[in-house]
Amino acid sequence: MNFIIKLTIISIMFTVFYVVNMNAQSIITFNGSGILTYRTVNDTLKKYGFPTSIVVVINEGITTIDNEAFINCNTLISISFPKSLEYIGESAFENCSSLMSITLPDKLAFISHKAFINCIKLEEIICLRTTPPRLGAFVFDYIKYTCKIYVPEESVYAYENDYGWSSYANLIKAKQTP
Repeated sequence: MNFIIKLTIISIMFTVFYVVNMNAQSIITFNGSGILTYRTVNDTLKKYGFPTSIVVVINEGITTIDNEAFINCNTLISISFPKSLEYIGESAFENCSSLMSITLPDKLAFISHKAFINCIKLEEIICLRTTPPRLGAFVFDYIKYTCKIYVPEESVYAYENDYGWSSYANLIKAKQTP
């Protein structure tokens, strides 16, 4: 049995749907446009607390995830980014120690400093963009040492030799297209 709660945050024009299911897993969906702010995320998580596991879905229209938006959200296990996402702010997912996999959309142009630092369970990063997004410093530091970064097959060389991505060259692998 699922319970659906709708919360509208009028001051910043976002709608948040919060679903609690019987597996102690919560699904939080953010709808809106522009910047998903730290305040929106923080207010939502404060209102509902930190359940055992959180799955976040960010719908189309969001182009930016604010600095520190999900910082220290250690129950975040999964996040779905919209195709419209272009920018991930500094420390946006820092210390999200339960996050295991992410898929970065092909419009994503910049990932700021420490965006995913200390995501110690991160096992898989899938980058859909053929041109490497610009990276700030320490973006993927202190992730699982067996983590794989999958990029388009034709882009492996570009990622491995890109200034920001070259620090993670040993993790970069070709994503096979079906």
